[in-house]
Amino acid sequence: MFSKRKIAQRLFEKYNNKRESDARITARELKEIQRLYVTSLTISASIGVFFVLLFYLPIYLFPSFFNENLLNIQLWGLDLKIRWIRELDNFLLTYVELYFLSIISIYMIQRLAMVLDFPSMQSKHYQLHLQNIQKLSLEVKQKKEAELGLDPFLGLSRVQLYVYLLISRFKAMFSNMLIKFLLQRFASRYLLKTVIDLVGAPIYAFWNAYATAKLFKDSKYYIFSVEITDMLAEKLQNEQQIKEEISREIQHLLVSVVALKRDYSEINHYFSSRLLESLQISMHENEYRTLSMRKLLEESDPKTVQWVSLLFATGIILDGNVSRRERKSLRDFTQDLNFKEDALTHIDEYLSAYQRGQGVAFIQQKGWI
Repeated sequence: MFSKRKIAQRLFEKYNNKRESDARITARELKEIQRLYVTSLTISASIGVFFVLLFYLPIYLFPSFFNENLLNIQLWGLDLKIRWIRELDNFLLTYVELYFLSIISIYMIQRLAMVLDFPSMQSKHYQLHLQNIQKLSLEVKQKKEAELGLDPFLGLSRVQLYVYLLISRFKAMFSNMLIKFLLQRFASRYLLKTVIDLVGAPIYAFWNAYATAKLFKDSKYYIFSVEITDMLAEKLQNEQQIKEEISREIQHLLVSVVALKRDYSEINHYFSSRLLESLQISMHENEYRTLSMRKLLEESDPKTVQWVSLLFATGIILDGNVSRRERKSLRDFTQDLNFKEDALTHIDEYLSAYQRGQGVAFIQQKGWI
């Protein structure tokens, strides 16, 4: 099969000529990426259904060929009978399905970047954004936060971390097993005996669409996050009077944000590295405590506190979602601050504006900086 990396590079080169110099997000672009989103989900779900049918229908049509060719294996005193043709067919179809889903993802993300004119040729981080978009399209997981000394799983024990990752990896398998068990246990086996395996088709369609949706949103919000992160970093760089105070708190802020997100991401990495770059500092070893708003109030002036509140709220919303756990932390912070007009108390409005690609305009409208 064709190299996915080469396909991604060719698509980028193809769409590069169609990018405009104006990187501002327009209403037309938002409508276009919504159409791309719906189309990508529909294709991904259809692929899931198609490959389930492609696996089971031949088995129903030629049961003896798939079920009666057995490979007998004796292992540790156990006699195992493997329907090797059926299992080989399953393996090959799974591989082909994943390949086609990868191609859909590559096309989707490269076209998304083209629609949003990203990355800007004027950006000094052009090469980094180019690499990140390619890695996102190829679904290459990165752990660049670790290079900065940031750990998304800070505070989790080894057992908690294992359980967390295990649940994340096997959602689709568990849901498919559950629905088949319920149907076999409580429905008529006679009526379902020819279709019991096919009931997994909607499940795989859903999880294919879910995976595509997550990848699409990760890529979209990475692009959105670059605009707002660059704006904040440039403004912060010019705030000579409070740079020293914010420099003392930025590490605690970044540790708090990344630990709340519980995942490595290009968004977290760029946000963290760009702010550190603007302040011209680096992370200090052995100082990985979370942010304390009470201590900040005692030691800093109101403008510094407002800046820290804005940076913290921004770090939370950049992936386009505020979880229940994150909301609890935000409530604790707002209670400590007791402010009526800051980014933390207006987090839902801020999140909504950001999701529409209007995060920068919202900050300017509120006059927070």
